[in-house]
Amino acid sequence: MLATVNTLLQLFLPRWVRARGLSVYQMVLFGAQGLGAVAWGAVDDAFGLTFTFLVAAGLMVLGAASVRFWPFVDISGMDRSTWFGPIRM
Repeated sequence: MLATVNTLLQLFLPRWVRARGLSVYQMVLFGAQGLGAVAWGAVDDAFGLTFTFLVAAGLMVLGAASVRFWPFVDISGMDRSTWFGPIRM
């Protein structure tokens, strides 16, 4: 999955912002993994593993249900041209 997302970002982002976009994506991804591990470890330490897994499962269900209220955005009509002309693939 990570390789697919990295590849799609490299193909989607305009050349002039590609490196910055990938660096921000990776910083948020790996920073969130580290902070999430600390947070879930604290929840596990305070309430136990079973409770932690049940809360995580509930949050995943809520995340899946949120697509109805916050749908994915259609980017097919987005202007992705760069300052030096359209992208040729």
